[in-house]
Amino acid sequence: MLAFIVIQNNDRAAALKYLREAMKAPVSTDASAWRPGPWGPVCSDLIRSGYRSEVIAFLEFFAQIDAPRRNELLASAAQLRYGHVPDWYRL
Repeated sequence: MLAFIVIQNNDRAAALKYLREAMKAPVSTDASAWRPGPWGPVCSDLIRSGYRSEVIAFLEFFAQIDAPRRNELLASAAQLRYGHVPDWYRL
């Protein structure tokens, strides 16, 4: 959520910091403990700004936590790796 707030002010450095901090959270198999966040707009902005590899790392981490969307997240990471953008990408 913090990354979403700072990206609204075009503070990509802070958004990356918060994304990296989120990846330090312990991996839990209890997906019910996680609330869906506005990661799509944050990741879209970071992709546009050239932070593709950082977004891929975040998506792969998030896939470990969000079991119901694991396949979608990993597919998005793969699309980015091959130079494409996922369906949720916003221009």
